[in-house]
Amino acid sequence: VTIKADNYEALNVFDQGVALPDGVFSLADSNYIFNTDGQVESVSGGGSGSDSNITVVDVTTLKSAISNAGERSVDNPYVIAVTGNSDGYIDLSETMEINSHIKLIPAGNTNVIIGRNPGITENNLFVINSNASLTLGDSSASASIIIDGGSENSMNAKLSLIKVESGGTLVLNENSTLQNNLCYGSNGSAVYSEGGTIKIDGGVISSNQINDTTSARYGGGIYLDSGTFVMTSGKFSSNSISSTSTKKVYGGALALENCTVNISGGEFTANFVKTNTTECYGGAIYILGSSSSTESNPHSISNCTFTANSAYQRGAAIYGAGSGYLNIENSNFSDNAISNDEQGLQKGGTIYKGDGSSITILIDGENKFENSQVWNPSF
Repeated sequence: VTIKADNYEALNVFDQGVALPDGVFSLADSNYIFNTDGQVESVSGGGSGSDSNITVVDVTTLKSAISNAGERSVDNPYVIAVTGNSDGYIDLSETMEINSHIKLIPAGNTNVIIGRNPGITENNLFVINSNASLTLGDSSASASIIIDGGSENSMNAKLSLIKVESGGTLVLNENSTLQNNLCYGSNGSAVYSEGGTIKIDGGVISSNQINDTTSARYGGGIYLDSGTFVMTSGKFSSNSISSTSTKKVYGGALALENCTVNISGGEFTANFVKTNTTECYGGAIYILGSSSSTESNPHSISNCTFTANSAYQRGAAIYGAGSGYLNIENSNFSDNAISNDEQGLQKGGTIYKGDGSSITILIDGENKFENSQVWNPSF
């Protein structure tokens, strides 16, 4: 039997436990094949039609749907509705290569977790290649899509959850979360990119950690070099970099080097950097500015809240270095702190401009500082 539908919502019959005969569920130009027990056997098809949406339940069907996405765009991605197993879980046992424009959303009203399998602790979970994009979540969804690194199950991974290659794009919408990756071999425990674009519009980056004693590390949540970072809303919470050695660490939540930066809203809470070195900077955000940021087109942080972020040395909330311009406007800072005062190094409980840096930091508008300090004589 073949049942035709216009979009993935018709697949709710499976969520309701309706038993259907052997056959093919035809969804636009994709096929959803099931057996008499209502279990999915395989997914095939896919293409460039405007409604090429499909539902997946495991790593096999997810990989098939991604590989059959066809030609799309960032603004018109191929939508994959994820159900997972009976617990709403997909055990990701291999890296998903994104070569088209993909959007992952939960199929029903229950959160779906795509989690790291112990067999791929040496790899990224997703790699977004050039001229491709991955969008997670949707503001209209009633549940979240969650990418989980497994640190709560004592998994220790070498690489980030997601790698965005140069020319690739990651979009984190409302109802999406990147969480629980404990990383020892990469910058950016949740996301690593050189030359990519990262857009956050309501997504959550939470409880990602870097713990490395061998190299300097940047961006406990996200690391981006020479790319574009845009954030309109969302939350970074409890992301961190820590080391028991003297290696340098920068940016507990976010490290942005030589990027275009426009942060116009968001929350940064309880992110931190801690090590035994004298270069442990930016509890929430580390920005290495470039000359491409000008007085009329600066790096921008506005309408944000920074709460209980900390650094072992300087800039508990924000540390700015390099060159160019950084504007900080209409934001609230509370309970951000430096955790070390050895050798007089406690400086910048909230914001710190790097010594010897030519970057111009302008603090303007209706900013609030509570139980936090701003330190640097050269703003």
